[in-house]
Parts: sequence; structure tokens; C-alpha cells
Amino acid sequence: MEARCELERPEEAYRGHPAVSRSCPVPPNEDARLAALRSYAVLDTEPEPAFDDLTRLAALFTSTPIALISLVDEHRLWFKARQGLDVHEVPRVGSLCSYAVLQSADPQPLIVPDALADPRFAHTPLVQAAPYVRFYAGAPLVLPGNLVLGMLCVIDQKPRELQPAQVQALVMLARQVVDQLEHRLAARRHALLNQELERAHAAMAESREQLAAFIQAEPECVKIVGADGTLLQINPAGLEMIEAESSEQVLGASVFPIIAPEYREAFEQFHQLICAGERGFLTFEIVGLKGTRRCMETHASPLRYGPSGEIAHLAVTRDVTVMKRARQAELREIEERRSAEHALRRSNERYQAVLRATQDVVWDWDWQRETIIWSERLEPMLGHSLPGLLAKPAWKEEQIHPGDRERVGASLREALARRAALWAEEYRFRRGDGTYAQVLDRAAVSYDSTGRPTRLVGAISDVTRQRELQAQLSLAERMATVGTLAAGVAHEINNPLSYVLSNLRFSLDTLAPLTTTGESEDLSEVHGALQDAVEGAQRMQVIVSELKTFSRGDEENICPVDVHKPLESALRMAANDIHRRARLRRDHANLPLARANESRLAQVFLNLLVNAVQALPDRAPEQNEIRVVTRKLGDAQVMIEFSDTGVGIPPHLRARIFEPFFTTKPVGEGTGLGLSVCHRLITQMKGSIEVDSEPGQGATFRVILPVA
Repeated sequence: MEARCELERPEEAYRGHPAVSRSCPVPPNEDARLAALRSYAVLDTEPEPAFDDLTRLAALFTSTPIALISLVDEHRLWFKARQGLDVHEVPRVGSLCSYAVLQSADPQPLIVPDALADPRFAHTPLVQAAPYVRFYAGAPLVLPGNLVLGMLCVIDQKPRELQPAQVQALVMLARQVVDQLEHRLAARRHALLNQELERAHAAMAESREQLAAFIQAEPECVKIVGADGTLLQINPAGLEMIEAESSEQVLGASVFPIIAPEYREAFEQFHQLICAGERGFLTFEIVGLKGTRRCMETHASPLRYGPSGEIAHLAVTRDVTVMKRARQAELREIEERRSAEHALRRSNERYQAVLRATQDVVWDWDWQRETIIWSERLEPMLGHSLPGLLAKPAWKEEQIHPGDRERVGASLREALARRAALWAEEYRFRRGDGTYAQVLDRAAVSYDSTGRPTRLVGAISDVTRQRELQAQLSLAERMATVGTLAAGVAHEINNPLSYVLSNLRFSLDTLAPLTTTGESEDLSEVHGALQDAVEGAQRMQVIVSELKTFSRGDEENICPVDVHKPLESALRMAANDIHRRARLRRDHANLPLARANESRLAQVFLNLLVNAVQALPDRAPEQNEIRVVTRKLGDAQVMIEFSDTGVGIPPHLRARIFEPFFTTKPVGEGTGLGLSVCHRLITQMKGSIEVDSEPGQGATFRVILPVA
């Protein structure tokens, strides 16, 4: 039977021993040695047969009862393998192995024939008490750079000597211990690498799944076209654009026939460029399968597709038909849009995948975990910065305008209740600065086997500008209709009014000699009545003239204008409203002619006067005042100023009053376009419009125009 030494409580051998009070010496490379030891992740691990066999061989070759693989930690000796000893570790201080690791320059075996006779160890706890070490022989476990991890040592409880061959065997076994540690580390790294590879494969699979969901939910057309022009893939939005009932109807067919004939050659050249490895942008038109013509914009990149790795044409295409019509109504804005699209094309040339090509905010809602992951487009498009782009569903609900929140929530609940695969809704989404964007939100929904939703993957498009352009186009059409009607009414009234005024003047001229003789009081009364009628008819002529001014369609006619003329027209048009609500004060200077459009200037002045009247509090006219001032600013500008004693404008609203659709009036009482249109018209005349106001102190609007 193998002899064993039991140390049930090894710390008792150390308690109160004089050697323990001394500090434990360490080698110069202690930090590097400890770092190397811990990199093997071997401390406090389970026994392993390979190491146990090496301690058995050491005990067998040296005929000793105790053999240990001792690893020297910062404050302890821990035994990876042991023969003849029943403890896992002992304190480092006072141990023989702790002296062995001090040989950092040239590590050699440590042989102690009789520890009681050796002054270095005679008084140490392990010599004076169990296990009563008398003989010790240890071969260092050496790494490159002379880093000694510990010792392969043999111990006996009586003095003895080893033969040179036994010492050499002990050294060889120590090298085997180091080899086993290296093999163990390599195996551990291999296992960790396999784990990383498995996680990477799982992440790639999830990414492919998310990408497929993003493409399905993408509101723009996403398609892949082969080098020969064959349509290989297309998403539902693309099928809708080309008026296909299903993907089977178009997959495998050429895309060139649906390109409008006048754009087909340019599209084919663009397609060849993409398949040659270039990225690009193109505007073209298509004719759908049902005959609908659409204007399209596409961003394209080359893509290796299929097992053969053939270069295909990956494109994200959007329908810009409505935008094109809006551009035709706003010539200046179309130039700005073209500039923005040019910048967008340059940016999109760097895009290599669909997620980087889309301009939408993409979101991924994990229904079970109640979390939503947002794409990086959230901050640049809507001004929100989220830690880790992660938020609870309640955060998204809070950003929906209170007036839309209930409708959007009901729409989503209804879609989930009927297990709809797709959901879409348009609503107002709060930006980071507190303003609201009009957005189109679309999502694809996944369900589990029981029909419960598990994930929603969606994309949010900002359609604010598109809706604004549609509204402005509608307003312009209505204004044109009103102008045409006003011009027609003025023309129809003017002719008979001329007859009336001519006859009244004839009657006055006829009665004049009779009234001067004083022969009849009745004739004098008739003469007075005819004079009143003439004044009324002349007033009607002025009103007809003003209607003609406001109905002119020469929006682009910029020429020298006397600003007092349209100002007087606007004052006459607003006279009744002003006199009912306030005192009117004028302070006009002699001004040079300004570069402007007379009819549009009259429209701006009338709008500012009406706004001033509407801002006045409900009190006696004597307590309210509207003041109109004209001044020359230097030699290059003239100023027209409108002031009121109304309620004023709060500071947080002043920066927004020229925004389209912004209004503080109740729903149905204002469009929010008046000041926006004024600002646009004055800007088109190369002028500017400013505002000063404090709450309760009224407001002052200044129109500044260049001198002709």
C-alpha cells in the first residue's frame, strides 16, 4: 500500500512559527511569472490523469513516498498533482519550492539531502512539523525567458541522496509537465475558438434573417438584376411599383421592357456600369404592367450573387413621381432638391448593402423581451440619441403625437389581432427638438405557432417635406382660382360701374346751374344725393382696382416698385377690420423705388395687417393701436414696419412662426401657411422679414427690400 502523509489543517503547522513572520522572498520577474502562471488557467482545477502519471513516475524513479507538481502562486503553493500527500495547497512562505523559483537567471534543480541540516530550511514549518520534510529534490517548471512556474518535486521523511540519472529523469519529467501545460492551454484556446466560431455563425444567421426582414419591410423597391438584365429578386414594395400581382409573374423575366422607351438606352448603360463593378445613381421612368407611368430614382451597387459568384445589380429604387410634380410648382426648391440629391448620390456611392443604402430609420421590436433596437439613422433623421440604440416600446409610443397615439395603437392592435403579416400607418413623430415629423411607418410581423406576435421589424420614412409640398401645391392652386374669379368679377363690375358713374356726373353737371340760383330746395337735396352716389361709385372703383391688383399672376415679375402703392392698397382692403379694432397710425418717409413684385408685396402687407388685427385683445378700439412706418435704411434698402399692441409672441414660439403649418390658432381657424408664404415671397424678392416681440408687449414685423 502506498504511504501517505495527512495534513488535515496545514495552517496549524504555520501558526506562531518564527519562519512565518519573515517575508517571503520573490524573484525579480515575479509579476511576469505570476501573469504567465495565470494565463494557463490551471489553478484550482480538477485532477487530470496526464499530470497524475508524471508524479507517479517521479516517485517511482526516485523511490520517494511523496511527489508533487507544485505551482507557486502569489501567497500559496497549489498542487496540480500529488502522490503521498492529502492536501491541495500550503502557504508559500517558508516552503522549499518558493526558494526554488528564485533562480530566475539560470533555473537548476534544487536538491536538499537533509533539511534539518540546511540552515535555509531547518526551522521552516514543513520541516519542523508534518509532513516532516527531511529530503527534498525539485526540478523547475521553466518557460521561455526563465519564468519558473513551480517545481516537480519529490519528498522523503528521512535524509537521502539521488543518483545523477535520477536527477536527470526528474528534469525530463519537469519538461513533460511544461509540455502538458502547453498542450492543455492549446486545447483550451481551441475550445474557446470553436465557441467563438459557433457564436459568429449564429450571429451571421441572425443578420441574414434581419436583413431579409428589413428588405421585406422596406417601403422602397429593393431588387437584384442579373448581368443579362434578368430580374432575380424583388421585394413587395417593388412589385407594387411595377404593378405585378406576384413575384412569379416577373422573376426570371427581363427588366428592360418596363423601362420607358426614351430612358431604356441610358438604363442599359447604367446597368452595364454597375455590373462592371461601379456604384451609381440614376433617374428614369417606367411603365408598369398595367400602364401606369412613374418617375423613379435608384441607387445601385455591384453584388456577387449565386454559387457562381456572378456580378449582379443591387438597387434601392423609390417612386418620386409626386415629388417631381411638386418641383414643377416650386422652381427654386427644385434646385435645392437637386443639390441635396447630388450630395446624397455622392454619399450613397459608399454604401455596399441595403441597410446602408436606405434613408429610413429601421427598428426591430422583440415582443417577448419588450425591447426595440433602432438603426443609426434615428439621430440624424429624427434627432434622438439612445444609449446603445435600445429602448422600451413605451418610448416609441411617447414620441407619437397625442392626437395620433390612440389611432396608431388601435391600428397596430387590430393588425395583430387578425395576424396580419404587414402593418403600415402614417402619423406625427416627435423629433429630438420637440417639433413633429410626418412619418410613414411600415413593419413586417412574425408570429409563433400559437399565433402570438414574436417580432416586428419595421422602417420609418420621413414624409414631412412631401406632405408640405402637396399642401403648398394645393394652396397655390386654390389661390390661383380665387385670383381668376376676382379678376372676372372686377371686370364684370367695372363696365356697368363706368356707365353709372358717367351718368351720375352728367346728372350733376345738368343740375349744377339750377342749384346755384337757389330756386328749389328739392333740387339741392337731389344734387347732394347725386354727389353721395358719385362718391360711393368712386369708392367701388377703388375696390375693383384693388381686386385687380391682388389677382395679378405676374409672380416672377420683379421690377422697380413704389412700396407705398401696394401698402395703400393693403390698408384700404383692411380698413374696415382695422377701424373696428384699433387706432391706425402712419409714419411714412419719402422712399426710393424698391426691387419687388407689386401684387405679391400687397399680399404680404395685407397678411401682416390682418395678423396684427387678430393679435389685438378684445377691448375698445381707442385702447388698441396698429402703427405702419416706412423708412430708408442706408442707400441700399427700404423698410416697411408693422407694429401692434397685441398679446405678443412667446420666446419659444418666435423661432417657429415662419415654419409651414405652424399655428397657435384652434383647429379649423388657421392653416399655418400665412407667415410661411410671406417669408417665401419676400425671400424670392431678395429681401428679408424680421420679428421683435415680447409677451404682452405686442409684436413688430419688418419687411426689408433692396433699392432698385
